[in-house]
Amino acid sequence: MGEDTVTLMRVRFGSHLYGTATPKSDTDFKGVHLPSARGILLCQPEEYLDYGTKPDPSRKNTAEDVDDDSFSLRRFFQMLSKGDMVAIELLFAPADQLLTTTPQWSEIMTHRHRLLTRECKGFVGYCQRQAAKYGVKGSRMATLRALLSILDEAIEAHGTQAKMADFGDTWQGFAASHEHAEILDIPNPDGSENLHLNVCDRKMGWSVTIKTARDVWNKVFEAFGARARAAEANEGIDWKAVSHAVRVGQQACELLETGKITFPRPNVDELLSIKRGERSYDVVAPMLETLLERVETLSRKSALRETFDQEFADHLIIRLHADQIARSGLLT
Repeated sequence: MGEDTVTLMRVRFGSHLYGTATPKSDTDFKGVHLPSARGILLCQPEEYLDYGTKPDPSRKNTAEDVDDDSFSLRRFFQMLSKGDMVAIELLFAPADQLLTTTPQWSEIMTHRHRLLTRECKGFVGYCQRQAAKYGVKGSRMATLRALLSILDEAIEAHGTQAKMADFGDTWQGFAASHEHAEILDIPNPDGSENLHLNVCDRKMGWSVTIKTARDVWNKVFEAFGARARAAEANEGIDWKAVSHAVRVGQQACELLETGKITFPRPNVDELLSIKRGERSYDVVAPMLETLLERVETLSRKSALRETFDQEFADHLIIRLHADQIARSGLLT
């Protein structure tokens, strides 16, 4: 670790933690640390430490590469408060896989239920990105197809210069009856109403022409369809990424249902089979689709907290930072 920093925990991470490592897997370590007393006092704490061996971060990892990084306790808590996937996984690293542990880390483990929320943004976001990348969610294409049909009819009847605002009631009804569609009010700087139709993560404001909106959503539809067709032919699929998406979705479901995540993963053989490309798209696509639906449902009824316990996190940071300063003797 950095000079005078204190390691609270360190674990072999990634595929070695999940149980899905292969001979081609790189080595990945993650940790949480207390900054040095000097850094704390000077308001220059070592928030992130990187001891990886790869000289070019943009290059894809090989089996010879080692990723080795550590987050300060404060940054770790910030990550947890935002539903970060890595931080949540660190909370469930089994004791027998920890390379370093401390009483302070054991205290955090005792109170980890106060640090978890039903948001799981990191898990959900990763699954959604992979699903969108390969056109997994068929209902997304169906929503776009229905929207484009309405826009085409509107352009034919009212011309290309008609505004989205001219069809406000239509969009309200569309959002109420279709997945992946919603009406958003994004306030103007002066606080006035600024309505948008959000479909498949593309937002069009009421002031936009229906032709512009149609052009934007049609590009999404065409790109989405191309990826789906390629995926259906098992072409251009990053099976490692897809296996991660399945794993992450399953972890999110387990967390939301039980309040914990099991490592190594109990379905290692299935994940390795997907990772090696031994499962067809027709098998994996419905799996991902079902996982996305389950995560969305479980996040609404999970017994996990609604909000991160910031008060607990702040008190622990203050106490452990104070202990770190006291041990250093810098104030004596």
